[in-house]
Amino acid sequence: TLSSREFETPPSINGRIGGAAYAVWNSTSDVPGMYNESIDIAEKQLNEAAATVSDVEQKIKAVENLLDKNKAPYTPGRY
Repeated sequence: TLSSREFETPPSINGRIGGAAYAVWNSTSDVPGMYNESIDIAEKQLNEAAATVSDVEQKIKAVENLLDKNKAPYTPGRY
């Protein structure tokens, strides 16, 4: 929401990859170094995000197992 109010925000993973893709679209030259660095940063950010998502997924499964163990009523998305 910060960017919608014109505050500076760091580039997103998608923004970094999209910027690099746009820069080399229809070009036969090598990818400029600046965009290679941007892709490397995006890869690191993606790995961090994937680890966070995996951690959250494990915590959700633990909560679901606790709900099942205690015979909690049905909740949407939980079987």
